[in-house]
Amino acid sequence: MQEGSKGSTFGTVVKTVVVIGAIHAGLVALGRYMSNKAKELEKDNEGRKSKKYMSFMNGKDIRISREEVEEISIRSMMGGVNLDLTEAYIAEDMEIKIQSVMSGVSIKVPPMVRVRLEGTNIMGGFANMVPNYEKEGLPTIRIEADSVMGGIAVEMVPEA
Repeated sequence: MQEGSKGSTFGTVVKTVVVIGAIHAGLVALGRYMSNKAKELEKDNEGRKSKKYMSFMNGKDIRISREEVEEISIRSMMGGVNLDLTEAYIAEDMEIKIQSVMSGVSIKVPPMVRVRLEGTNIMGGFANMVPNYEKEGLPTIRIEADSVMGGIAVEMVPEA
C-alpha cells in the first residue's frame, strides 16, 4: 500500500458523504416546496367543475363524491395517484388530462360510462378495463395521458 493512500481514501469517503447529504437535503427541500405548491393548487378545487392535482415523490388518493366534474388535470412525478370517481356526478362529456413521469395513475369509474383512453406512453403501459358499452346517451370520460416510465389504469367498480 502506498503512503498516503489511506488519507486519500478517507477524503473520498468524506466527499461522497457530503455530496449524498447535499443531494438528500436538496430533494427534501424540493419535496416540501412541491407539496406546498400542490396544496395551493388544490385549495382552489373546492366547488369547481374543473379540478387540478399534483403529486411529487409521494402518493395521493383523490375521491370525488357527490360533486359534478367536467375536467380533471393530474400531474404526477415519482409517485402514484388513485382517483376514485365512483360517487362523482360525471358530466355528459368529462375530460381527464394526465402527465406522469415514473408514476402510476389508477382511475376507478362507476358502471355505465364510456371511457376513451389515448395518449403517449414511453416505457410503460395504458390499461382501459372498462366495458365498451353500446347504449346511447351514456356519459363519456375522455382521458388524454402522456406518461414516461409509468402506467395509467382505468377500471369499473360495480355498484355495491
